[in-house]
Amino acid sequence: MRDDPEFIRWQEGHRYDPADRESWWRSWPNIVAETTGRGVVMRRLRVVSEPLSDYVRYEYDGTFTNVAAGEDVRWLPRSRACDLLLPALDGWVIDEQT
Repeated sequence: MRDDPEFIRWQEGHRYDPADRESWWRSWPNIVAETTGRGVVMRRLRVVSEPLSDYVRYEYDGTFTNVAAGEDVRWLPRSRACDLLLPALDGWVIDEQT
């Protein structure tokens, strides 16, 4: 992932403009928008280690695209997940199912 061209561009200072939807709308937001448009609720939990790596910071910067498409995204430090009744891993909940 560290050789991902988009990640490298981000490291060089490129940021997508949320107002310029044409520049960042891709296949995943299409899938999310189609799914949530049918009334399906999509929630994502991102469990992250601290300190945040550059790659996780890059992913965080791009999360607005998921939210714009209709996904409910939450971020949780791994250290705060240990007392919860869930695996300390990323995951989705779709229509109240894991």
